[in-house]
Amino acid sequence: MQQILNSNQPVAWSFIPFSGLVLFLFSVYLDRELAGSWPGFLGVIASARLLHLLHLASGMRTRPGSTPSWIWTLIATPFVGLVSDAGWWCCCCLFLGLRLIMRLRDAEPRPGTFLFIGMWWGLGVLLEATMWPMLAAFTIVVVIQKRPVAVELISMFIGLFSPIALAATVLWLIEQRLVPCWGWHPSAHPYSISQVSWLFLPIALGWTLREQSLVRATAQQRFSRRITNWLGAGGVLVVLGCFVWQWTTGVPLVYTRSVFPAVLAFVSAWSFAWLLPPSYKVSKAMPGLFVAMSVALVLLNWGVI
Repeated sequence: MQQILNSNQPVAWSFIPFSGLVLFLFSVYLDRELAGSWPGFLGVIASARLLHLLHLASGMRTRPGSTPSWIWTLIATPFVGLVSDAGWWCCCCLFLGLRLIMRLRDAEPRPGTFLFIGMWWGLGVLLEATMWPMLAAFTIVVVIQKRPVAVELISMFIGLFSPIALAATVLWLIEQRLVPCWGWHPSAHPYSISQVSWLFLPIALGWTLREQSLVRATAQQRFSRRITNWLGAGGVLVVLGCFVWQWTTGVPLVYTRSVFPAVLAFVSAWSFAWLLPPSYKVSKAMPGLFVAMSVALVLLNWGVI
């Protein structure tokens, strides 16, 4: 299985939606009402494809494979139906913006690229506004890591607000009054985030190994690995900050349950891949362990265990 995922052949990519479909059908078997969430499942698969294309274009590996997108599918699919379907399509927009960031390989100002990055991210929040903590983390990390000049920052923020302003204007022309134009579908499923806290141990181990690999990496590899590493860590920190706010103030933040699965899947996609060193025999058993973890997430989320 590991050789298939590392081969970057069409059979490797076909293996990813097949794995997601099996997990989704298993979830439907446990709860028949979940069948109506098939648009969310398609959003997960589309996001996995974009994550794979991002990995290929980033230059972070000499021989990029399909492991990150496969792990994204394994971690995200068990949460389909627990969060809104639009949230997974929002991830598609976020990943399209990230693909543009990976092209910023020179020091010259690129305001046009930052404009389209902001537009993709603004469109994502327009689809599902409960995903804004993930957008906030991505924006902060990009500003810190890339250090854009003033014209690039202005272009990015113009792009961020352009889709919302355009949608609000169209609705105002139709309704003759200002109405909310963004999607807002917070998760109502009573799943407990503490149930998946055991995932943070392999995530932390893989994240640390990936960060240590920067010592022997090329300049482009350092940029790509560092920015994706900290995008995932930044998303986790922002979501944890929301939970701390809830705990200290007693004010519930309804969007934390919506954004947490996407953040968890994103940071896992980049971290788990580094738990598969080719020189160790134990690596052959790791894909099977990842599948077992995904099945455990399905059983936990739907109250079987």
